[in-house]
Amino acid sequence: MTPLWPEEQGFLQWIQAQWHEDAPRLIFADFLDERHDPRGELIRVQCALARMAADDRRRKKLRQRESELLHQYAADWLHPLKGIVSDAQFRRGLLESVSMSGRDFFDHGEILRQIPSLRRLRLYDAASWMGRILQRQELSQLRELDLCGNDLGNGTMTLLARAPFLERLEILDLSVNSLTSEGVRQLMQADWVARLTELHLNDNGRIADAGVDALARNPRLRRLHTLDLSGNDLSDGAVRMLSESPHLKRLNRLMLHQNHIGDMGIHWLLSGDLWHRLMQRARVLNLEESTISLPGIQELVNSPRFRQVESLDLSGNLFGDRGIQALARSDNALRLRHLRIRKNRLSDDAALAIADAPWLAQLESLDMSDNAVTKEAIEIIRESPYFHWRLKLDLDEHPERLPDSSRLRRNRRPPPHENFI
Repeated sequence: MTPLWPEEQGFLQWIQAQWHEDAPRLIFADFLDERHDPRGELIRVQCALARMAADDRRRKKLRQRESELLHQYAADWLHPLKGIVSDAQFRRGLLESVSMSGRDFFDHGEILRQIPSLRRLRLYDAASWMGRILQRQELSQLRELDLCGNDLGNGTMTLLARAPFLERLEILDLSVNSLTSEGVRQLMQADWVARLTELHLNDNGRIADAGVDALARNPRLRRLHTLDLSGNDLSDGAVRMLSESPHLKRLNRLMLHQNHIGDMGIHWLLSGDLWHRLMQRARVLNLEESTISLPGIQELVNSPRFRQVESLDLSGNLFGDRGIQALARSDNALRLRHLRIRKNRLSDDAALAIADAPWLAQLESLDMSDNAVTKEAIEIIRESPYFHWRLKLDLDEHPERLPDSSRLRRNRRPPPHENFI
């Protein structure tokens, strides 16, 4: 928090008005460069990194320079916050996020008014302070509020819903807070949820279908595009409610893993327009620990919609070798790039099916760990005509051999070479 140049406030107001644009920041960087202020270089470096593809060769050099600038100057820039915040993050050159305890926010929250670029606040150890915290006017400048892991419980949700200074909030993280469906219902009474674009309710453990019903029926959630409900107690009914909600038409990122959605959950996910929106956002399907059995896997891999999936996590489910055999035979799996099938009680039969699967030829990563697959079967995967050296394998190589492991090779029918991709 370097003291402001007299002209700086005008630049910051301009940046606030065009927050997602780089041009005002880069012009501000020119202004800072003329005054030999190193913040100008940080703006340029972080703006470039934000635009750059993950595999761009220039990233390493820019990351190194970013680290050097922060190491050399961050202590001076953040000196007024010393002893008050435990962490601070610069994004695209401006101080945007701080973390602090509930007690420190209550005692020193007014200092946040000196950070016009602040948008995100992470609070910890805040449960006993929430009643007083939620009356602080400093909350009015926030776009993101992270309350993860505070064990707030349902009782705090009524206070949160009535908070008077959250009218600009766009992202709310309430993960790991011992919430139930009743807590979600209370939260949905808030008028300010109408601005939310992201809501994280993961790993509360006890949010059930009734909580999803409160979300799906809320007409205020029309802006919501990201919803994390993983690690709760949902059934297939929750998937149906989310898919059929007339209000969640912008929802295009949904995390449901580690729930009990089962085979019917797969059915409802495939049935509606929600699938199309999820695949437009990212061709990723995470069904880890979702109590999926063989009929669910068969419906999934036989659906033409499965052709859009590039990354698939089926870890910790109930379908066994026959589910992997169905996946291996599927003509709809040819876009797969990443596959995780950990902890599925798979045997060598599943490994042999993968060795014969044409989509193995373009797979980039395969995690088959924590299964009962022998070293012999893994070697057969590596000897498959579809195997390639770029494939990242994560496999438990059990040293024990079958009583007659040579039977794997005798009984295995080689794949037709004309299908090689």
